[in-house]
Amino acid sequence: MNIQHFLFKISVMILQTLKITAIFTPLVMAVRALRGVEFVWQDETAAGIFIAFGIGMSLTVWNALDFENYKKIELKQYLKTNQSMPIQIQDGVQMADVFNYIVKKVETNKDWKLVDQSDARLKIQTTSPYKFKDIVVIENQGNNKLFITSRPKSFFWLIDLGRNYKNILGVLRVIKEMPL
Repeated sequence: MNIQHFLFKISVMILQTLKITAIFTPLVMAVRALRGVEFVWQDETAAGIFIAFGIGMSLTVWNALDFENYKKIELKQYLKTNQSMPIQIQDGVQMADVFNYIVKKVETNKDWKLVDQSDARLKIQTTSPYKFKDIVVIENQGNNKLFITSRPKSFFWLIDLGRNYKNILGVLRVIKEMPL
């Protein structure tokens, strides 16, 4: 592994851990207060930060391990919950045919559901094995270009365990297997 890639990944993991820690610290402190733990400001703050850091580090490492399954992922997409990718479709292929083929594949996949369809846009809801839902949008940008985005259905998800990158790869696989 390239040392620059390693340092980048470590720094992203640290930042994600700190973000999750900052979000979970007040929640942990509130839960401890509701459970009747005697409140001493200095002790409670330290305990809240420690527990939240443990949660944040655990979630970040789990997320990073799932992202490591994708060896060719670009660094700018590493550990991101919202993924996007521009795609160039082969010349001579009609975008309406591409959209129709994708819709046909969505109808046969039990984990995908068509939410919205127009001439220039498809919106698909996917369900992961963990029962988390994501939204995939495929937009026709003209000149045989597609722009695919995938994000968690809920805006509150801090990690996605590589689901949205996997969703984009799934759409690419469907487009690649399309008969010409």
